[in-house]
Amino acid sequence: MTTVAKAQHKMYLSLCIIVSVFLPIIYSGSLYKMPTACLATCPTIKTVKSCPVNKEEKEERERLLACEKINQNCTEAAKFKYHCLMNERGELVELCAPMVCILGRVCAEFNLGGGLIQELHTKNCKNCPFLYDSSTLFEYQECFPHSTYTKRKYSKEKTHKSNPGGTYSILLVFGILGLVFLCSFSVFLYCSKASNMKPSKDSSIEEALCD
Repeated sequence: MTTVAKAQHKMYLSLCIIVSVFLPIIYSGSLYKMPTACLATCPTIKTVKSCPVNKEEKEERERLLACEKINQNCTEAAKFKYHCLMNERGELVELCAPMVCILGRVCAEFNLGGGLIQELHTKNCKNCPFLYDSSTLFEYQECFPHSTYTKRKYSKEKTHKSNPGGTYSILLVFGILGLVFLCSFSVFLYCSKASNMKPSKDSSIEEALCD
């Protein structure tokens, strides 16, 4: 076995050991807990047109729903959090639910049938960390394709990026103005030159007549 092959073999063994040790810990509940249905969530579900897009908006919605004050026995009060996300129908909903750790760089959804928040494995999230709190989903706007804010934002970005006509129009106007200026300046120079030459001609005629 070559040196390179030995190194690759050792790396493979090390990776296998790491996976075999840490994966059971993650799924045992110490770092990751499988989501379960919470009946206290159901009365809080509300369909909305858009979700918060920053911390300030989220905190405002949290104050209005006051999830931590709801009487429930699903989890600790501090972990019964405000969420805004899509359901399996593609609708945006806001609700109070137990915080769930979303695993695997995917978006999250609320499953109406199961009454719980879960990973949306059909929707990858490039900006999401490998493991994140479901209540922080608002930080990853790529998970909200139907959000009013997202549509408005993308529409503005598309207008700025894919509408070079405005720039070309401005350049065309300046080009025309520049051309007019050059023509006017050329005419002015020609007239000035002609007017400067005329007196000298007249004066020579006058001198000839006087003589």
